[in-house]
Amino acid sequence: MSPGEAPAQGLSVSSCWVRTMPAQLPSAAYLTLRNETAQRVTLTDVRSEAFEHVMMHGTQKEGGMARMVMVHDLPLDPGAQIRFAPGGLHVMLERATRPLAVGQTVPLQLVFGDRGTVDVDCELRPASTVAQ
Repeated sequence: MSPGEAPAQGLSVSSCWVRTMPAQLPSAAYLTLRNETAQRVTLTDVRSEAFEHVMMHGTQKEGGMARMVMVHDLPLDPGAQIRFAPGGLHVMLERATRPLAVGQTVPLQLVFGDRGTVDVDCELRPASTVAQ
């Protein structure tokens, strides 16, 4: 957590996992995010000390082709949940800062603007993993 940031209340993250890719290939994190507050919140950033570049992406399908698009902000209504899953929303992770191995965990920090942050440890799973 950066100085001046506080943990976000009423927001939870579960089932966080990351594909462990060979060498320096990009990877992705998947998770379920829940807003248990009475207010709409917006996920504005995701960070990790384990990777040099961390970005939220979605998958768009147009004309039978799928492509990734960057997601800058992700609103979450009161009582709602959003699932980051293969083939949909995901956290793109590029250039690991240390060797990663299946069974270890890596930290992610989800940033909700001025609402604070949620920290979560994500399990490293084999590259062939396709579902939570």
